[in-house]
Amino acid sequence: MVWKSGMIGCWVLMFVWTGFAEAEDNKVSTGDLKTDEMMVKVQEQLKEIQSCSATLSTVFKMMGEVVEDDVDAVYQLPDRICLSSVVEGKPVPIMVVEGGVLWIYDPVEQLVTRFNRVRIFRETKKEVDAYVPDPLRPFRGLQWKTIRHVGEEKQGETIFQIFEATPEANLLSVQLPVTPAKVKLWFHAQNGLLHVVKMFDQAGNEIVVRRFDRVQLNPKVNARLFEFVIPAGVQVIDATDDTVDLLKQTDGH
Repeated sequence: MVWKSGMIGCWVLMFVWTGFAEAEDNKVSTGDLKTDEMMVKVQEQLKEIQSCSATLSTVFKMMGEVVEDDVDAVYQLPDRICLSSVVEGKPVPIMVVEGGVLWIYDPVEQLVTRFNRVRIFRETKKEVDAYVPDPLRPFRGLQWKTIRHVGEEKQGETIFQIFEATPEANLLSVQLPVTPAKVKLWFHAQNGLLHVVKMFDQAGNEIVVRRFDRVQLNPKVNARLFEFVIPAGVQVIDATDDTVDLLKQTDGH
């Protein structure tokens, strides 16, 4: 069964992941010299990129179903994200990271969910939006002591550097019906941008694939993209407390 959706609703938004958190005790080393060197190289390449836009494609493969979705994604340093989908012929922001707040809008359910990013990070040491891949800040949300550079791969004329790691507990872990056990990432060897993310279960089965296509580097970005305006007539809920509790329970706090 294949379900193609023209937008990311709450189900998909809560099941999306990738990124990296801070290393334990703020140490940079992963315990593997080759991995350390390649991560430094990737981050050095990214220093020239302050913003990017792309089509973010996602495929979920779980419980006998396949869920596919494409959204337009815009990123700007230090930590701005806007995901948009076409609703009734018009682009609609369905997720916005705006300073200390994460907004998620489900136009079908007419529901807006608000997350206090600052408070969630302060109480759990986790970025609530880390389940969304950010090509400008790719090294967040993984267990640093397990991340390893595993080689390179040539696709046509493009070379990709590949990493494998264990994902940290996050909103994905408490929402997915299948717990992700490993993540594999492809980075463009020339510009350092994250290109593909694949997640696997304990048996090695592929459960989530995310891909950036039609990437534009350093486009001129309208700052108003990251100013979320609550649509008229929608219900607004604050999920900060529940999110803090979920992340603490996942970590055994």
